[in-house]
Amino acid sequence: MRRRILLTFLLGSVALALFLALTTYGLTKSNLIQQRIDSSVRASLRNAQDVGRDLRSNPGSVTSAQESLSRAGVQNYLIRYGDEWTSGSATIDEESLPADLRSKVILEGEPASQIAMVVTN
Repeated sequence: MRRRILLTFLLGSVALALFLALTTYGLTKSNLIQQRIDSSVRASLRNAQDVGRDLRSNPGSVTSAQESLSRAGVQNYLIRYGDEWTSGSATIDEESLPADLRSKVILEGEPASQIAMVVTN
């Protein structure tokens, strides 16, 4: 009888510890992911504001905006100025953006974001 009670307490405490460990891990992981997303969105908005400020004076090219992004350490970008697209990477062009995202931003003038998995070799 005594062994059964001890075994029950042992199994209960192991189950509780496992439950608490998994719950803590899950909450911490989701919190860290959300913080990273929030940080990325803030950096993107700041960079977009910088580009907008650089292009507000209607320069002949996007060179000043590109230099601003380079100073900020941004390597992969896509700028649409007038009807021309300028990219900071050979692998990114206007076709890299999904059509519905382009439509929302360009035609409707709404800010938009998309989360995508990027695989690098």
